[in-house]
Amino acid sequence: MKKCKIYSLVIILIVSIPNNSIAQEIKLLKTTYFKNYPSASTIAIHNSRLYIVGDDAQYMLITDTDHKILDSIRLFFSKTKQIDKDEKSDIESSFLLNKKHKIYLVALSSFSTKKKK
Repeated sequence: MKKCKIYSLVIILIVSIPNNSIAQEIKLLKTTYFKNYPSASTIAIHNSRLYIVGDDAQYMLITDTDHKILDSIRLFFSKTKQIDKDEKSDIESSFLLNKKHKIYLVALSSFSTKKKK
């Protein structure tokens, strides 16, 4: 029943978007390779800080807008640097939430399996 409601919502959203909508143009200004970071599944920006979460990484990177690493926060524990495919959280997206004047970073999994919920 939940899937049916979600699919219905997606169809309603797709149908309600006008055909003449103009897509945002995105231009890649800079790329950076972090040698000790396995992936960057999602990136959020707040106050000139980038919050980078990799679904197979144990920690979130915090960088400035020039991609200089400022800090990190451990999110998951693993015996290996790169979390195994069967064990990773499968983070697919993130967004910033402002609630009662506090900013929260919310990261969402794909929820593709019971283990990843």
